[in-house]
Amino acid sequence: MVGLFCNGYARRHGRGRRRALGASRRLIVRLLLIQTLILALTGALIGTTVSVLVLELGSDPLPPPAYLFSVGVLSVAVAVLASVIPAIVASRREPVAELRVP
Repeated sequence: MVGLFCNGYARRHGRGRRRALGASRRLIVRLLLIQTLILALTGALIGTTVSVLVLELGSDPLPPPAYLFSVGVLSVAVAVLASVIPAIVASRREPVAELRVP
């Protein structure tokens, strides 16, 4: 989440430029949610892989695949839901104010 915040803050100029060129608020929200989805899917995949490897190396029993899948889906869903309000707030900022940020 910190990575998403930093990425969103660093790309304020790009969002302001898109809005100034006519991009709708809906498009800005959609772009930010898709970006969150990609980051969350990557994190869930890496986390699941590492946890399975650690369990295999430690000779511990593996949870069933349905459990691993449901935990991954839940984590991705929570990440996307947590980014809805910040995405809406980011889409409502004025394009001129975003372009003036140093």
